[in-house]
This record gives sequence, C-alpha cells and structure tokens, in this order.
Amino acid sequence: MQIKPTNGTYLATDDQGYLIRDPTLGNFQLKWKKVVDECVEIYQQVIGDALHSIYVRGSVARGTAIDKVSDIDFMIVIKNEVALENKEAWHKILCDSRSKIIISNPFITDIEMPIQSLSWLHNSQSKLFIKYQSVCVLGEDVINSLPGVHISKAYIHAHKFEKNLDQLKSRLSRGAHLQDHCRWIMKRTVRIGQEIIAVRENRFTRDLYLCWQSFSHWYPEKSDAMYKVLELAINPTDDPEYIREVLDPMKGFLVEEIKKHIQIKVS
Repeated sequence: MQIKPTNGTYLATDDQGYLIRDPTLGNFQLKWKKVVDECVEIYQQVIGDALHSIYVRGSVARGTAIDKVSDIDFMIVIKNEVALENKEAWHKILCDSRSKIIISNPFITDIEMPIQSLSWLHNSQSKLFIKYQSVCVLGEDVINSLPGVHISKAYIHAHKFEKNLDQLKSRLSRGAHLQDHCRWIMKRTVRIGQEIIAVRENRFTRDLYLCWQSFSHWYPEKSDAMYKVLELAINPTDDPEYIREVLDPMKGFLVEEIKKHIQIKVS
C-alpha cells in the first residue's frame, strides 16, 4: 500500500504547556462505528458487572480511520484490581471474538483491547491516551477527572523502547506472526521519533505520517532510514532479516536521543 499524507492531527498545548484535548473526537465513520458497537456488546457479555467503562481512541475515534491501515484501539476499564484476576480468561475469549470480527471486516488491520483497572488508569502513562485521544463509548466517563499531561511528559513508548527491542528479538526467534510483530515495533519506533522532539515542537501526535514528518525536520540525516521504518509500519513483512536491517540504523540512535531529550529512566 502506498504511503500518502494523512489528515491526522497534532495536539497543541495551552499557555502552561499542558496538552489540549483533540476537538475532533467522536466523529465516527459509520462502518467503523458498527464494528465498535459489536465489540462493545461482546465485552459487556464477557466481562459483565466487573466492567467500569470502555474507550475508543485514535483515528477511529476522530473519524479519520483508513481502510487496511487503521486499528480499532480500545481501552477496557475494570472496576477494581480484584476483578483483574479474571483478565487472562477474559482475554482468551475476546481474542477468539476479535479474529472472527476482523475476518468479517477485512478493512480493519487489528483490534487492540487492553484490560486495566480504574486505579491503574489514573496512575499510568496511558492516561494520555484516554484524556486527550479517546471517547467513552460505555460506562462512566472519567476523562475530566484525569490530571492534565504536560508536553514534557508526552511520551507513551520511549521509556519502554529498549525493553521492546528485547521482546522483538525473542519474538523474531520464534518465527510466528512475524508481520504482526513487525507492524508493532515499527509503529512504536516511528512514534518515538516524534516523542523525542515533542517538547521542541510544543505539540504531540501519534499519526504515523506526521510523526515521520516532524522527525525528518529535526533529523534530516535520518529521514530516509525512518521512512523505511514507516513503510514497514504500514506494509509489514514476514522477513526477519529485513526487519532487523531496517531497524538496526535507528535503534542505538533513538536510545541515545531518548536519554538526551526525555526526562525518564530508559527501560
């Protein structure tokens, strides 16, 4: 699939440097909303009374999803930590349902459905997803109760990059689901490219094309290498050697830039 400029958006900041919520959220495209509704019904049936709320984030929530490129990204929130004892059993059932839904709706690349507790949501980096890039589609909406996120803390993947690289090494050695693993690490790598310059640009995005554009402005010497990463994020391969070949020029560079520009302990 050819890579084209998208109609993605940046999150701007207020006078104090805190992110401003995306004003386009809630404009679902009809065929995507039908699948969202189908998933929500299944989640209700499987999780039952332990379910607190469900959120949809990203391009689907903005109404800018692209066929055969975009995922549906859910966040399933459970009332308390005790209920999370059932997480593994729930996830197995939901994974079976996910496969059937994707087969029936081939315009969807994947369906992400992490399950977390309400207390975890308030204390994790994922509150950036919920507060600024998500829409509540079921249950009690906690968006307004979440604390604001300063642009200096606008990172989601950078602090886990080295750990993710280790995970990739293990996954490639197993030789299964290589296209899925390729898409996963390449998307994260492109987005880290924008996370390391978010403070300098005073704006934040997860749109893959915009991430590459921003990165290329600040690191023109690495633009071509990152574009190859972008290509594999959109058109993943099952060739482990090519995955390594594309990723290798970016790994060490990004690890060092994370240390320079993001005030976190890299793990």
